Parts: sequence; C-alpha cells; structure tokens
Amino acid sequence: MDAIDLLEHQHRELEAFFREYRLLSSKEPKSRMAIFELIADAVEAHAAMEERLFYPAARFHGTDAILVAGAEDNRRVQRLLVELAARQPGDAAFDERFDLLEQAIHTHAHTQEHELFPLVAQQLGTQRLMELGEAMMLAATELGLLDEEPEHPDLIDYVPDGVPY
Repeated sequence: MDAIDLLEHQHRELEAFFREYRLLSSKEPKSRMAIFELIADAVEAHAAMEERLFYPAARFHGTDAILVAGAEDNRRVQRLLVELAARQPGDAAFDERFDLLEQAIHTHAHTQEHELFPLVAQQLGTQRLMELGEAMMLAATELGLLDEEPEHPDLIDYVPDGVPY
C-alpha cells in the first residue's frame, strides 16, 4: 500500500469509529469509551507515521504551510485526547470535546486529501510512495503502534452493546 493510500485508509477508519460512536446510546458508556480508546490509538499511530516519515518526505516547495498546519492539527488533537481521557462519555465536557475532536480530525483529513496528497503524489511518484508506505507500516509495527494482527481490523464486525444485527 502506498503512503497516501495508507493515510487515507486511516482517515476512513477514523470516520467509521466516529460513526460507530454516534450510533451508540448515551446509556452505553463502556462501549462509547471502548470506541474512544480505538480512536485515540488510531490517532496516535496516524500522527506518528505522518510526523516521523510522511511529513519529512513531503517537505518540498509548496507544502510547507500545509505541513505546519498538519503538525498543529496533530498537537491540537493530542491535547483533546488528553482532556477526553480524563473524562467519561456522557459528561457534558466529554461530549463537547469529542465533537471538537471529530471536527478537527475531519478538517485535517480533508485538507490532506484535497491539498497535500495531490502535491505529494505528483512530486514523489508511484515507486517512492510505495516505498514510503512500506516504511511507514514497518515503523508503526516496530513502535508498537500497529499490531501485526490488529485486534479490530475494521468495525464491520463490531456490534455495539444491545444493538441487534
């Protein structure tokens, strides 16, 4: 998988986690917390791959402002994750910050996919993107950010508490 495909896949995974969270009733705080923890883990892996490998490779004329904004997005998201980890789903402050987290991640993904990725694809080319994607996967696995066999490969198999399928 090339680097852009990998990052886009992670964006779609995060969107699925947010959808699953929204489908859960406020009366299912344990399930909501489990989804939040999946989001936090996915964001950690995504940000690490971006900042350690993708952003340095994508640094060339025309991308600096987007990369700086992306790094700032990652820091803002990390602060929100810390604030959320200190609260519980259902708490008004948790819900407010969770909404901010979802919006920040949506904006980050949109900016990357519509502004950064086209520039990077044109500049790096297919072969370099494949090599970079492989390096990102290897680094994330070595750092323990990705399991070789993910515990939750996708949410299609996830069934929330009390929701028939």
